[in-house]
Amino acid sequence: MSYWIWPTEYESWPTVKEKKVWAVGKEGKGKRVQKGDRIIFYVNGTMHFHGIFEVKNDWHKPKTKWPSEENVGESTVAEIDLEEIQLGYASVHKLLHSLNFIEKKKGHIGLYLRGTPMGPANSAKPVSQEDYELIFEELKEVQTEPNFKKEKEKTDEPEELVDLPDTLFEIEKLPTPDKKSIADVYRDADKGIFAIPDFQRAWTWNRGQIEELWESIFRGYYIGSILVWNGRGKDLYSNTVSGAEKLSDHPDMILDGQQRTTAIYYPLKAPNLSLPNTNHPYLFFLDINALLDPSRPSTDIVSSYRIQKVARLGLLEQKTQFRKKLFPLSELNDKRYTDWVFDFYEYLMEIEGFEKETAKKYRSTLESIFNYVWAHFEIPIVKLPKNLSLDNVVEVFERINSKGTRLDVFDLLNARFRIHNIILRDLWSETLENHENILTWFEKFKNEKLPQYILQAMSLYKQGYTRRRYLLRLDEAYTISGRFDKDEFEKDWHEMSKWVEDAITRLILTTSKGFGAANYDFIPYTTMVPILAALLRISEEKTDRTKCLDKISFWYWNNVIDDEYSGSTDTAMESDLKEMNIWFEGGEQTVQQQTIPDYFPKSKSSSSIYKAVMCLIAKEGALDFVRDDPPDFSKLEDHHIFPKSKSKKFNTGDLTDSILNRTLIFEKTNRYITNKDPSVYITEIMNDQKITKEKMKERLATHLISSEAFECMLKDDFGGFVKAREKTIREKLENILQLKI
Repeated sequence: MSYWIWPTEYESWPTVKEKKVWAVGKEGKGKRVQKGDRIIFYVNGTMHFHGIFEVKNDWHKPKTKWPSEENVGESTVAEIDLEEIQLGYASVHKLLHSLNFIEKKKGHIGLYLRGTPMGPANSAKPVSQEDYELIFEELKEVQTEPNFKKEKEKTDEPEELVDLPDTLFEIEKLPTPDKKSIADVYRDADKGIFAIPDFQRAWTWNRGQIEELWESIFRGYYIGSILVWNGRGKDLYSNTVSGAEKLSDHPDMILDGQQRTTAIYYPLKAPNLSLPNTNHPYLFFLDINALLDPSRPSTDIVSSYRIQKVARLGLLEQKTQFRKKLFPLSELNDKRYTDWVFDFYEYLMEIEGFEKETAKKYRSTLESIFNYVWAHFEIPIVKLPKNLSLDNVVEVFERINSKGTRLDVFDLLNARFRIHNIILRDLWSETLENHENILTWFEKFKNEKLPQYILQAMSLYKQGYTRRRYLLRLDEAYTISGRFDKDEFEKDWHEMSKWVEDAITRLILTTSKGFGAANYDFIPYTTMVPILAALLRISEEKTDRTKCLDKISFWYWNNVIDDEYSGSTDTAMESDLKEMNIWFEGGEQTVQQQTIPDYFPKSKSSSSIYKAVMCLIAKEGALDFVRDDPPDFSKLEDHHIFPKSKSKKFNTGDLTDSILNRTLIFEKTNRYITNKDPSVYITEIMNDQKITKEKMKERLATHLISSEAFECMLKDDFGGFVKAREKTIREKLENILQLKI
């Protein structure tokens, strides 16, 4: 028996642990590891060994789908089954001076833990039984998951370099395009070999665009290629090309070229199907005179008429077609043009009196052109490999999408879940009917990410991940023994919709339990909704729910001040969920209390800290300066306290638009105080309403304007005012950043 150290990515470890398998992405890699050997798994980035497994059998063909494409991904070539020996957490730093295989203890630890082309770490050499037993005992002893982030901060070791994936520099080349004729494209569409994924926009081309395409074909111009995903047309809910009847068993999914493909198929098939944005089927005709006359513009070659007009003009009759010199494009289909051209040849001689040789030349020329177009005009068909992952296919689609619009995960999953007889758009409609805040955000504030927020929250709660590649496989989290649990998914959708609604409610509430963003524009990050919803749902299941809610509040405010969610949020959400779960369970607190940055008075109005202060003002009450009314936050606006128009007089400098000089008041009140010195409008309000100075102070205190700042307003002392108000706001910020348990 040999003992091996083998590193794995953090995302792959759950698969190793739960499915008890390990895989490699290159033939021959890992062959030194034999049946009966034991593998000590080191999880990259944690500075910990996480478990020991015994190899149960020889390497065999892979059966497992791995979540981490960066590690072994979908390109695995061999797999071994494992038997769990011991799980736990063995710190490399704690054991460092006792581990014999790590010879250089300072600054070189990563050399011994890094994977190799042969697979295992330690230069693909086994470790001693003494080292094995040391790690085994530590794993057995430590069963509580440590704070890996904190552990990394303790070390001055160089940042670990990730293992090179087996295929990192093997840049996959696109296959040489197949070349298909118009006949091939027509037949593939008609037999359902071409599939249109549900996430693609519908066929939109109008008759003019279809005519233009066929004019290009008859002039021999290049019309572009068609990009398909080979044989994967049923991986997502897909439709036939418009006019075709049903899909084949293993259709090719068209990723680019849907409009062109349909524009080729429709005139040839001539289905009883209306063109986009019309209520009428159309038939398309080739003008023979325009085709044969090089002086005529290409735009004269093809024309189209609604079916009723075709009947009225008699163009369904062959004699009328001959007389008008119009060839129906539907006659190209299956080489029916040979009969049409022969009949036209006889018509020219019998009706129009053409000499036989002349008529024969027309017949020969037209047959040659039609035969070329039908059988020899080539369209490149690029086929993406069948084993390409869905996430990579989506990336390809987005890059070649002419509109440059990023595909929405919701649209993609709507196509994926229709395979399971679930229409996400219908579930979303139910959510809008049942949840007022979600409806308001979606319709009034045009937040179109809300359905995705629900899916992200579900994914976080169910599998701990929210990145797109995990969302695209969300159905796998609801699949047991190969069977998708439709009822559980729909139940979770409705349940998480409720928690997203609750998350929004807490964001906008101005009570002690809310976060004060009563005005949508003052929400620091709407992208925090999924993680907030997931945390609220998890807290509901805890016996100490009140403490959990306090922890959530602490997490929320400190992340807002830290600007943690200003960039890519997926990693932040996944990490935060993990840390909060540990904290909820009584583990170590890793959410750090932030300090107020010195620059906060000069923060832009778009910054999270600026919005956080506005939320605190709302939570304080924000009584209107003039009306003293409980605020209707939907009507309150962000305005200056010392008027901007008098910035020179007050020497406000770069603090004119500072959060220290702004607050929430009604537009009408703003018009009242605009262009007035604070001393003037404050005195006018007190005199007009016959209220005392103390009463006015109380009113302005709801705007985080202290008694000292109030006195500065009466003296028109801008410098003193911002200094006093900064002190009040800073104290308020420091207060909310504290953990109150």
